[in-house]
Amino acid sequence: METPARLGWSRRDFLEALFVSSAGLASASVVASAFEMQSGARVSPSPRRAIFRVTDPQFGARGDGIADDAPAIQAAIDAASAAGGGAVVLSAGTYLLRSVREQPGVRYFLLDVPSHVTIAGAGIDRSLLLAAPGLPDQTRIISTRSTDGASLVLNPTFIDFTLDGNASLQPDARSCVGISCIHTEGARHLRVSVRNVKGTADSEGTGFDSYFASKSTYDGCQALRTGGGPTGSGFSATNSRAISYQDCRAGGSTQWQGFTTYHSDAIEYLRCHGFQNAQRGLNCEQSQSVTYRSCRAGGPGVGNSGDGFYLFRSSGITLSDCRSSENRNGLMNSGSTAIQVVGGAFEDSIRGMDQ
Repeated sequence: METPARLGWSRRDFLEALFVSSAGLASASVVASAFEMQSGARVSPSPRRAIFRVTDPQFGARGDGIADDAPAIQAAIDAASAAGGGAVVLSAGTYLLRSVREQPGVRYFLLDVPSHVTIAGAGIDRSLLLAAPGLPDQTRIISTRSTDGASLVLNPTFIDFTLDGNASLQPDARSCVGISCIHTEGARHLRVSVRNVKGTADSEGTGFDSYFASKSTYDGCQALRTGGGPTGSGFSATNSRAISYQDCRAGGSTQWQGFTTYHSDAIEYLRCHGFQNAQRGLNCEQSQSVTYRSCRAGGPGVGNSGDGFYLFRSSGITLSDCRSSENRNGLMNSGSTAIQVVGGAFEDSIRGMDQ
């Protein structure tokens, strides 16, 4: 079986073949074929064994926004893991997640994702995972399974669905995380929307989190505040390496940033937009080799309350054809070195570039 690279496929080509959002899930045979190319392993002659539909009777998810569907979805995830990997399919609907599980002293979580499992919806506006009210503090709504670093979670994929953290109905949580990729390598996120994830002034929270992660991608994803309640940062990378964001949007954080990277290296942003955030649009702290290409901060009527681009004690930062307007400062540097700015336009002011 030839790999996507040998076939001349880009990552986007492969994922488009794997799932077609405009028509819902592709046929079982197409999914199985694409799954083989992704994993490098042969799927059973019955291609449906690679697909685990959460609404099938053996799992029993309702998708009506009333029943607690977390146990059914987790059962499908566990079945896919036991099979060596596969696609967990969310048909169109609203899936309420109420059952909170705890790994004592480590985390609270609603869904636990192991290696080689794909969670696939019928479209970003068609399949909704909705967190129930009353989550404990620092709950990870979707969490990859590794928590202690003893092993990596490999190649989880998230595609074509929306996750709502229900921030206004989480009084006991100072912060939560939407999709948490911790000690994870090769995570892929395509056309996923995470919205309304709780964050407060003393506890950040985030929509998409890469923590001690590597070689992961975010493509066409968005982190937004669409309802009430305080919200955290949109996209965060901490102690991570080789994380790529493409065509992503982050806006509306009531306390924090649109995009932020901390103690990380080899981070790439392409055509990303941070807007209407309480702090910065795109934030870089104590990181190395970070590239922003054709990115935007703020804009007419959607400026950030803080700086558009903020660079703090970082090195090897490149901004190419980026734009910033209606922010506190267009570009702010505090103690960073080896900064290259190529083209672009930074309105308001540029400060600290002599440091």
